[in-house]
Amino acid sequence: MSRPPVRHFLPRLIDPRKLASQGMLVKGEITARDLPRLSDAVEGEPSNAQVELSFARDQGGQDRLDGRVDCDVTLVCQRCLLPVAVPLTAQVAVGVVASDEQARMLDRELEPWIVAEESGDLFELIEEELLLALPMIAFHPLERCQGNSRYTTGAVSAEPDENPFQVLKALKFKD
Repeated sequence: MSRPPVRHFLPRLIDPRKLASQGMLVKGEITARDLPRLSDAVEGEPSNAQVELSFARDQGGQDRLDGRVDCDVTLVCQRCLLPVAVPLTAQVAVGVVASDEQARMLDRELEPWIVAEESGDLFELIEEELLLALPMIAFHPLERCQGNSRYTTGAVSAEPDENPFQVLKALKFKD
């Protein structure tokens, strides 16, 4: 008899500096109910976030975490206004800092994660990354969308077909 896979849920509070000094790889899930701002930004409830993060200390002594977060959400298609499933993938490249001043000194490739105390809120960080990964506008693929496909954002002609001020020009030059 086969066993179902074991689901490993991540803790909310972690010590990122300790994990970086140990070079830890963290894998697990965060439940949708622990991501309330993401739930408010989408239709229905998102799937659990699948998280894989690698903690390390780089050659310059900077504690960092890199990895990815995957989550499925439902948004509203802006053509047909029906639900559309959207897979989200957020690439994470974060430097752990204690203050805004240290954040300004980070490499450009890293986003700052300000952790003033020993522990930081991992759920808040992951939720922020997923919110940034949301598309600005969601659409079904055109062949499956029930919206009106005649509307387009195609090129607009430079010259209008008819000048609405033509009548005024005629009145101005009338003898």
